[in-house]
Amino acid sequence: MYALTEEPKAAQSKEGADRKVPSYLELLEERDDLQAELTAHVHALPLALVVSDATDKLTMSEWSPQAEVIFGYGRAEAVGRSPYEIIIAPEHHEYVRGVVREVMASSSTIRATTQNLTKDGRRIWCEWFTRAIRDHSGRVVRIIAMVQDITQRIIAEERTRLWTSVLEQSAEGIMICDPQLRILVVNAAFERITGFKESEAIGMTPRILHSGCQDRAFYQQMWRSINENKQWRGEIYNRRKSGEVYAQWLTINVVCDPSGQLTHYVGTFSDITRRKAIEARAQHLSQHDSLTDLPNSELLVQRLQELAVTARRGGQKIAVLLIDLDRFNNINDSMGRRAGDLLLQMVAQRIASTVRHSDFVARLGADEFVIVLPELLQASDAGGIAQKVLNAIHAPAMLAGQRIVISASAGVCIFPDDGVEPEMLISNAAAAMLCAKRECRDSFRFYRREMNEAAAESLRTETALRLAIERHELVLHYQPQVHLTTGAIVGVEALVRWNRPGMGLLGPAQFIPIAEECGLMPALSRWVIGEALRQVKEWDSRGLAPITVAINISASEFHQPGFVDELACEIHRHAVEPHRLELELTESVAVGNVEATTEALNRLHRLGIRLSLDDFGTGYSSLGYLRRFPIDRIKIDQSFIREMTVKPEATQIVRAIIALARSFAMKVIAEGVENAEQLAALREERCDEIQGFLIGAAVTPDEVCSLLRNWSAAGFANRFGSGSGHDD
Repeated sequence: MYALTEEPKAAQSKEGADRKVPSYLELLEERDDLQAELTAHVHALPLALVVSDATDKLTMSEWSPQAEVIFGYGRAEAVGRSPYEIIIAPEHHEYVRGVVREVMASSSTIRATTQNLTKDGRRIWCEWFTRAIRDHSGRVVRIIAMVQDITQRIIAEERTRLWTSVLEQSAEGIMICDPQLRILVVNAAFERITGFKESEAIGMTPRILHSGCQDRAFYQQMWRSINENKQWRGEIYNRRKSGEVYAQWLTINVVCDPSGQLTHYVGTFSDITRRKAIEARAQHLSQHDSLTDLPNSELLVQRLQELAVTARRGGQKIAVLLIDLDRFNNINDSMGRRAGDLLLQMVAQRIASTVRHSDFVARLGADEFVIVLPELLQASDAGGIAQKVLNAIHAPAMLAGQRIVISASAGVCIFPDDGVEPEMLISNAAAAMLCAKRECRDSFRFYRREMNEAAAESLRTETALRLAIERHELVLHYQPQVHLTTGAIVGVEALVRWNRPGMGLLGPAQFIPIAEECGLMPALSRWVIGEALRQVKEWDSRGLAPITVAINISASEFHQPGFVDELACEIHRHAVEPHRLELELTESVAVGNVEATTEALNRLHRLGIRLSLDDFGTGYSSLGYLRRFPIDRIKIDQSFIREMTVKPEATQIVRAIIALARSFAMKVIAEGVENAEQLAALREERCDEIQGFLIGAAVTPDEVCSLLRNWSAAGFANRFGSGSGHDD
């Protein structure tokens, strides 16, 4: 950093122009005594005197004692040498030469600021007042300079500039007050955060920021810390000029002079409103379900603990209701996860709007919800609320453009009768819910102690079922299907059995619901498909007449990504003709994305796989499915077959289904045919095929071989009568 300043010339009168007045330097040259006196005065000044000749080298001839102090060189070391050698750094030589040229061309004093070298290698800042000394002819004979070390001044100025920059650019608000708490200084961040301009704040006290959110005790503690520790820091709520209250992190420091006398208070603060909002949101999310915004299990346990303390004091009861949606996985699998999420949000809203304001609703996880009913007068009151909630859930709703009806099962547990710890209350309510789900869905049950054993058994069954496939405990039995006109066996339906160790052979009703609830159906279905195809190939190798094998496919398996491709690979791997396989699908596969379902079914149809619509007549949009889906066969639900001989309306329904199927060129098979009367009624309605105990129960693969070898269509006709001759 360098600065050049030319001192103003003294005004000269007209007379002065004619008569030259001798300068001090000229007088010095003429009077040795005056020169000696002036030199003594100069040496006594805090400024150093440096005199050089007017050559390019600037050989120095005078070096005052103060110059020794500033630069560290003694007079003997400096006189006779060039300043370029000892006090001017090489990188500054050209600049100094420029200054010298300026000095020699001017009759005024030139001011320059330079960075110089000292004997001990330090760099210092110096201010030079330099002037050319001329002889009578005007020729420059000397260069004289007065020098002072301004390093500390430069440092102080730089520090001042730095702190001013920091003050103004700081993101934190800064406020400096005098001992009487009058505001002296504020920075730009103060203005930005508080809304008060500098002109509005100066002279005021920090009371202009008070929000009234802190009480007297808060400020008493604050000033106690300031007086005792010379500092306070903490969170405080202040008010902006607009009146908005905001959160602030404030630090107050006391500034004292060297004698210890208080001179200033310095407050630095930041607006933490956004951070507080983020923290509050994070705290909320940690204790609430992100999908429904209901409290989660963590907050549920905390709330139960608090309510239990209050209930003990008042001798009151608390009811815990655990609600689980029935067959929720079908919605997720068939309509997609987004639709499932929307359904959960809808259910959460229905539950919350049904219970009292004082009740506590939480989402436990997946499709499970918990309601806590505090201040319960009698346990039976919880049953009425449980039924009210189930009714609200059961109300029809529109989801993804389709009208759906869902149900739920609930379990009720009472504090302190059925448990006192939150975990135990929730567990017992879950046991009661599972009992309701097993006995009659869309209902609730109060907890009983024996339910825990049933719940434990359900868990044991789930664990054992997960291992059943790899342990080869599952087997397939096959129930024959007979053509009513020809009397021939045209196919079999594969039905899975579980040969559970220690329990014997279990039917599907004993473990399929558990497989559905715990998400095992996709793996189970894959095993059934592979095993059925293997068995078809084995029957063919024994020379048996080719038949079709029907397999039930759950909605969850059908909507698994890559289901069609995996099925095609299995058929190819077992080298079985695709038309030998029939997939029995319920209408639940179509709930949700009908377009995707139609595309998948068309792909299966193009592969040659036969498609059957199972449990027909029990759904709510069968006609639309028949029109769009490439269905080969309709299976009439056994509930209609069972009632044909006792309820005329059941016969009418069967007749309508058969007529509808014929209009779409589809075959019809009736399941659950158990007696000759039902068979006769079906034959009268011109049903195509039947299966049920009248023909035979599901049998082992070896028994199927015997059945096919020994089956006689004529014998069937003799036993049950002949058909009407139609074979549409």
